[in-house]
Amino acid sequence: MKLYANYDSSGKVHSLTLLNAPPEFGMMLIPKGGTFHAEVEGLALEETDFRDPKRLRELVSHQKVARTGPPRVTLTPIDM
Repeated sequence: MKLYANYDSSGKVHSLTLLNAPPEFGMMLIPKGGTFHAEVEGLALEETDFRDPKRLRELVSHQKVARTGPPRVTLTPIDM
């Protein structure tokens, strides 16, 4: 399972895209102006997390993109 995040320059995640594909498969999405789209790495998710949209939203609701630089990024907790 691959997870892609649509985010802005501050790292705020606006939306997520899930893709059930083998590791060597790539995908290119065209984001709206002022946003970026990249594959998220290093997020430990169980298969049940991918099947439950509420759970997935909760997991990333307190996260932001740590490094702005497609094609892959990591998430980090938001400073509150």
